[in-house]
Amino acid sequence: MNGSAAWQRADALIELGRHDQAADVLREAIALAGRGKAKRAVGAAEEAVRLAPEAASAHEVLADARLAVGDHRGAREAAERSRELDPSAPGPHTLGDVALAQDRFGESEEHYRRALELDPSNHDTLNNLGITMLRWGRETQARELFERAAQADPRDPVARASSPRRPRCCSPTSTGGTGSS
Repeated sequence: MNGSAAWQRADALIELGRHDQAADVLREAIALAGRGKAKRAVGAAEEAVRLAPEAASAHEVLADARLAVGDHRGAREAAERSRELDPSAPGPHTLGDVALAQDRFGESEEHYRRALELDPSNHDTLNNLGITMLRWGRETQARELFERAAQADPRDPVARASSPRRPRCCSPTSTGGTGSS
């Protein structure tokens, strides 16, 4: 599905009152839109939260969108609200992404490890924890995590690129992205 189709589908689902499904489509739209349309993603996610304030998934989408525009405080608040509403929500992963974006490696590690307790084979979380370890200077741990990520989903291009060598985007001196999903 392209970004435009995802937005149209999300709008239709919101109008039908299917807020959880709309949040899933908004998440897809955020991923497809990339940074260029992140502000629009924040607005759409805020609307999803307004329409479905008790839907943990809407708050999780809002956290992702706010993280994409660099609103770390807003991302943290939305992820924490998502977890309050649904303890099984992926909040720890998003909180790990927020901490990683701010180079708070100890906190990032804590959140990613909590996320792995909920889903031990999540390749995105394994990869992002590996990036945390790499940026923190713990290369041996990073390589082990990248290997686990590649084993968890051998088709994932990020996991394949991260293992077994150091990913160029995520070296300790890089100014590239966080590698978050």
